[in-house]
Amino acid sequence: MDLRPTADAQRSAYVSRALALIMAALAAGVAVAGGDYVKGRVSGFSGADGVYTFHFEQSDARPALEDGCPRFTVLVQYGRVPWYSWVPLVKTSHPTRGETDAAAAILAVAERERRLVSFGYTGNGLIPSGGQCTSATKGLRIIKDDSGDVLMAFYDPT
Repeated sequence: MDLRPTADAQRSAYVSRALALIMAALAAGVAVAGGDYVKGRVSGFSGADGVYTFHFEQSDARPALEDGCPRFTVLVQYGRVPWYSWVPLVKTSHPTRGETDAAAAILAVAERERRLVSFGYTGNGLIPSGGQCTSATKGLRIIKDDSGDVLMAFYDPT
């Protein structure tokens, strides 16, 4: 009696392992680690259609979002939702263009009405770009918190 696995059983085991590795790699790429936000005021807001620029000046006593920069510039250049978002069971946390534009509209209103706004980042949300105290992001999202709306920056390297 031959106890060796058949060719079909070997192929099936190989495919199962390959799929498990692919799913593990995708899950690791989707994971977003932490984030933080602070309260402050928006100034110099400009832009449209997914491309925005604004200055943010922190007004609370928490540590600065940007090291040594209680006032910093944010450059928003909307980046598309990552390619892997179509894979079943994978939900990207990358904001859509509509979410980015909606968050930008809140920033514009906050500047016009001189209201405090909660602003922060998720994962790699703010990436140093250009000069000192200047950061870039590929998208914005509104997150509901006990204190109201929090505008979060998101930067997915893909």
